[in-house]
Order: sequence, then C-alpha cells, then structure tokens
Amino acid sequence: MMSGSISGKGKSPGKLFKDLFKGRELKALPFFPLAQKFAAKVGQVDPQLMWADPAAMVNSLLTAKELCGFDTLTTNIDFTGCEANNALQKQERAGVALEVTQRLKHMLGDGTVLGCMAEGPFTLSGGLSSSGVWEGAKSFIEARDYLLQQVKLMGESRIDYFILHEDGLNIPENALTEYLEQTRPIWNALRYYDVQPILALKGSPPHIIDTFAPDVSGIAIMDNIFELDLGWLSRIAEQKRICIGLSLPEAVFTGSLDILETILTRIAEHFNRRRIFLLPSGEIPAETEVSNIQDCMKKLE
Repeated sequence: MMSGSISGKGKSPGKLFKDLFKGRELKALPFFPLAQKFAAKVGQVDPQLMWADPAAMVNSLLTAKELCGFDTLTTNIDFTGCEANNALQKQERAGVALEVTQRLKHMLGDGTVLGCMAEGPFTLSGGLSSSGVWEGAKSFIEARDYLLQQVKLMGESRIDYFILHEDGLNIPENALTEYLEQTRPIWNALRYYDVQPILALKGSPPHIIDTFAPDVSGIAIMDNIFELDLGWLSRIAEQKRICIGLSLPEAVFTGSLDILETILTRIAEHFNRRRIFLLPSGEIPAETEVSNIQDCMKKLE
C-alpha cells in the first residue's frame, strides 16, 4: 500500500508504483499489505468461510482498504488448511482468489494498485528432500506448471504485481541456476502481461539477489530487518537496478511505533529514496487495532 494521503500530494498510487520500479525518487515509502486475515476480522467474516464466499472476501478487503487507507491491495492464493494431496480443494482456493482479484479490479479500476501473492514451486513441492538435496523433482515441475497457469490468469486480470514466496530457498548454487531456468517461464509470463515480478525469500543466502536480478523486478527479504546489511542491499539495488523489499516485524502493527521509527531511520541512512518498499513479515495479525495501522501509514508518508 502507498499511504492514503499520497494522492493529495499529487501522486496517484499508480504513478508512485511506477516510480518505484523505474528507480525514480519516491515521495513516500510504498507498502504492500498482506491483510487477508485482518480483513476477515474487520469484515466480521470467518477466515475459512471467506474461501466459500468470494463476495464476502471482496467486501472485507474493501472495508480494510477504506479503514486503513490502503491504496494497494494484495490477494493471496492461500492453501493454509488444505489437505496436502487434495488438488481439488487447492484448485477451488485458487479459483476464489482469481474471482476476488477480478471483482476488485472491476470495482476499483486503475485507482488502486492490485497484486497477488502465492507460494513458490520450491515451497509448494516440499523444499529439500529428507537428505537435504534438491533435484528439480517431478513434483517441483508440476508445481511450476500449476503456478504458471495461475500467473497467466492473474495477468489477464490486469494485476500490477505478483509476489512468489519461497521459504528456505537455500539450495546449492548449481541447483539455484537450475531453479532459475525452471521458473523463468513464470517471470517471462508476468513480464508479457506487464506485471511486476517479485520474489519473496525467507532464510535464503544473499547471493540469490545476484542470480535473480536480471529476471525479476523486486526481491522482498522476509528475514529480520535488524539482521540485514542495508548498506550492501542499497548498493546491490542500484548496481542491479532491482527493487528491494524489507519486511516489518509484527510488533510494528501491535503498537510499537518506536520500532518503526528505528527502521525508517536505518532505511533513510542507506537508501536514497529509490528502489525500496515495505511489506509485513507475514499476514498482519487479525487482532491488530485499526488505529495502529493508521498510525503506521502516517509514519510512512
């Protein structure tokens, strides 16, 4: 999300979004919310029931948008709670996510930046084997092909960005090259539909940024922001012309604005108002007070 008063400064959400990925100076820190569970709470809908009622999910996300001032919304192809081998259940979830995205796009037009997030093929296929080896197994290819189908459908719905989240992509460098080759059809498809491809990583080595920089527009690092070398990240962002996403800890949304102040100070020290965006380290907690999020958004202005 880019905070709600950005438009009042003469910058539409879409313009600020383009400035981010073109490496232009930013008037505010872009923030991409992951707020489906929080939206369910403010919309007074059971989170699990939302998957059976796309209209309820749409209404809940719109309510969260209005209350918090979100100019960006992120839908989520979320398989939490699905049985491991229940392909039909997962397909139904993906279908709901697509329908919700299409409805939001129709209702909001181009006035709101709209994106989607999904687990990557490495995570969906189970990650490393029991012996700690990744061999590009058949299950990985199946997950890749499934995601490619979803990417195309989302692209046809004219979303603005797509976040592929991999948890623990710590495979050897030679396997990493194979991973990139196997996932390149996804990145190419997103670029074909003029969708910004973003890779979100947790527990992954820094050299991955070098590997993926030519193929993606942004890399979001979901690890503890206080353990990251922001100086190195800012340099690599400029050298590789790639946007870096930093994740805000849960405490920021539960009233610890002093932590947010510290984070913003560190960002200001290293990033020159370019190629930097923020997102939560996970879903914004459902129990978060609306006023806390509103306070956070004001800080990001």
